[in-house]
Amino acid sequence: MTKDLLINFLLILLPIFLLQMVYLVKYVYRLDALKGWFLAIFPILSLVLCMLFPVVIEEHFVWDLRWIPFLLGGLYGGYRLSFLLIAITLIIRYLSGGENGFYISCITFPLIGISISFLSKYYLQMSVFKKISLVFY
Repeated sequence: MTKDLLINFLLILLPIFLLQMVYLVKYVYRLDALKGWFLAIFPILSLVLCMLFPVVIEEHFVWDLRWIPFLLGGLYGGYRLSFLLIAITLIIRYLSGGENGFYISCITFPLIGISISFLSKYYLQMSVFKKISLVFY
């Protein structure tokens, strides 16, 4: 179980680090060619990988960390990326099966995704100190 959990953390952190490297290259070389759609690939990649490689605790209890890239992508990507992440999450959840779990996902992901897309504009305007204090409260 620990191995699967560490792999899931790696699948979350690796696209975030790659995104930071792309931001650095964009800033240093003043590249305007890197648009927002290209930067949206990283949260989508992290979400898909977390859902494809879940942590199996027992035979009928499978746990993944899809909420982390979903929330981060929605907060930093805005409403367009949030709606895209909702659609991708529901499609992968439908294809992976799970009778009652899919219906619960159909209720929770759109509700939280729409809420996050409205909060995104205010979150991006916050200072770093306010963002960090928001996490700890």
